[in-house]
Amino acid sequence: MLKKLMLPILVVSIVVQLLVPVGMIVYGNKAEDDLQKYGKEFKIPANVYSVEHGKVNFSIVESVVFYGNDGYGVIKEKSDGYAYFVETTVGKPKGTDYIRLNEENRIEMDTFSVDCGYAYRNITEESAYLVVKVYNGDLEVVDLYMDGIPAQEWIDTNL
Repeated sequence: MLKKLMLPILVVSIVVQLLVPVGMIVYGNKAEDDLQKYGKEFKIPANVYSVEHGKVNFSIVESVVFYGNDGYGVIKEKSDGYAYFVETTVGKPKGTDYIRLNEENRIEMDTFSVDCGYAYRNITEESAYLVVKVYNGDLEVVDLYMDGIPAQEWIDTNL
């Protein structure tokens, strides 16, 4: 009796082991597609402080909530068009304008990649903001603007 059950159990086990990664890949691709399709762009004020070997280092203005505990950060837009984090929650907030607060997102929101092989400290830009796309907790950094122009163009003309 036991020998008759071993083969079906083995087959089911192998099928499940193959389907789990496939399901996770499909789910990840769907989340990425949803972010691109339904995501809302926000402009978040930033302070740029250096450019080091292809990375622009900056910090987010009004970032107390963002750098606080893990969980979810709710984003709101002010009347001037800039966004800020208003609160953190442990559970998923209602709506779609929030991000997961974790170390990966914090790193993504602290540096921006550019084509520059040098290091510059004490960057003197008048205003900077980060454009991010947000949907259901997912986050994508779209661009960084310094003095109203994209960071790469600013670096090419000012450094």
